[in-house]
Amino acid sequence: MGPSLLHLDSRFDPSEVQATLRGLMHLTPVSGDARLMETLIHEAQQSSPNLETLVISDPVLEWDITPILTLSSLETLDLHALPQCSVDFVRGLADFPHLRTLRLPSRVIGEARPVPGAFKALQYLGMGGAAEPDHISRALETIHPQFLRSLSITGDFKDYRKYARITLCPLFRRLSDVLTEIHIVGVYYDPNLTMGDVLAPCLAVRNLHTLDLQLLVGEPITVTDADLMTLAKRWPMLRTLRLRYTASTLPTVPGVVALANACPKLEKIRLENVWLPLDIDLDDSTLRPNHTLQCLAVTYLSGSWHNVRDVDPQHIAHIIHRLFPALRGAERPRPKQIRRQDARTVLWQKVMEELKVIQSGERTR
Repeated sequence: MGPSLLHLDSRFDPSEVQATLRGLMHLTPVSGDARLMETLIHEAQQSSPNLETLVISDPVLEWDITPILTLSSLETLDLHALPQCSVDFVRGLADFPHLRTLRLPSRVIGEARPVPGAFKALQYLGMGGAAEPDHISRALETIHPQFLRSLSITGDFKDYRKYARITLCPLFRRLSDVLTEIHIVGVYYDPNLTMGDVLAPCLAVRNLHTLDLQLLVGEPITVTDADLMTLAKRWPMLRTLRLRYTASTLPTVPGVVALANACPKLEKIRLENVWLPLDIDLDDSTLRPNHTLQCLAVTYLSGSWHNVRDVDPQHIAHIIHRLFPALRGAERPRPKQIRRQDARTVLWQKVMEELKVIQSGERTR
């Protein structure tokens, strides 16, 4: 019996192919070798006709991927590392009865031609790289998903409003009752764009559990407490929220508390930058502490202070603890998630260290 998991790349001796295929395979990608990759696929057909998972992690520029279409037992197919694939190849996957997870390259070449009633098992669809909207639209129109639960797009949005109107709005309306996760990572160029504009097409979805919107570069946008409440009112069962942005207007810590209280199942929040008023009144009856949020991740902490280095992280840690007593920990951003290391980032890290001290003291009582 062949392996149930095959992770293909080209950092190994071709003489080991058959031996490798007799067990699970995970190899580290290096520069592409088209002939070797084609050999691997051929061997997979012979030794593993019931292969369930295939991940192509090597960005080989030119090789024939059509033999993959003979592996009709696939449940997961990940081609995100490849530079492109054709519409005809995507159509060839339409009748794979068990294909639940599909990740495509950033470029899908050819004219979109939907296959009615196809891709019935597909639940997760992703497109890798900085895909241009035309390629994303072409893939979505060809697949025309009906039962998708999770959508992940990484795009280069020169005209997001047009793309949202033509592609995202119809898609989200069609999937309004089944989609539960939206991940959109994009480069946006419109200086007048607001978080409300980015959110707008997503609001057609009724039962969202995970929302991940990452605005990587471009003009600063406005992100307000009102935006947080818009998504809270639309998706009260939200469990995970991630918003990454460069903003001219920031959401506030009290706004985050209100969001968490409006979404009782919310467990994790990741925000790029939040504003903490130092004159916050913790005894304000409208500022109810949240007792469900377990993880709060912030990259930058801003406030009304003149010099961030004069701010007492212990004081802020006590504020965070009063507002979010159920936090199990607040994650530090990974280095690659930080666009610039500055005093605001260091401040948040110190706040997290002080918070751990406060929490450990309460546990020992």
